[in-house]
Amino acid sequence: RAISQELVAPGLADNGWGSFSFVTSPKALPSGRHVTILESSDALLHTIVHGLGWNGPIALRWVTDVVQLLRSGHVDMARLCALADQFSVAPVVHDALRYVDDIAGGLVEPSTFEALSRSRVSRLDSMRLRAFHERPDREGEPPPMGFTRSRFLQRTKGDRPVRSLGRLPELLRDQYHADGWFQLLRRMTGALLMRAGQRLSGP
Repeated sequence: RAISQELVAPGLADNGWGSFSFVTSPKALPSGRHVTILESSDALLHTIVHGLGWNGPIALRWVTDVVQLLRSGHVDMARLCALADQFSVAPVVHDALRYVDDIAGGLVEPSTFEALSRSRVSRLDSMRLRAFHERPDREGEPPPMGFTRSRFLQRTKGDRPVRSLGRLPELLRDQYHADGWFQLLRRMTGALLMRAGQRLSGP
């Protein structure tokens, strides 16, 4: 999960880290040293996935980064589509490229959109995607109904079922901002009562 928690491939010992390609940066640092960076296609995937994840105010700088990468002419779109399919993020990549293409105009071939549209995402992975793009809970409100479930699925992507279940208490404590079991039970009960009150009071 060294790049992004969303870029995890289940069933691989390294969670898919070995699938990425790296190159030496063309530009040296002020010290004269060169660093290792993601290859352009892989960098484009990371920029989109990281840029569109929920992180408070939406940082639109990801758009300029994507435009820069696309205009460089070094992006292998077939590789981008294959990586998006492998990591089950094709819908996010498709919509991000469509948004950028509408703004900058003509940077993406129609065949790329078609390839990304053909990629099928499982129901579980759709829930994982929502975990990155749904609004988290606000102070004084119960968490959205699907948020806890999808966040759990996102954080345990690539884990075996036993390990996933073992992380459930940690997830709940984090979700309800609880330091211990008593505080967790109190806050979960409060959230349930608040939700019940909202339903009783009507729309």
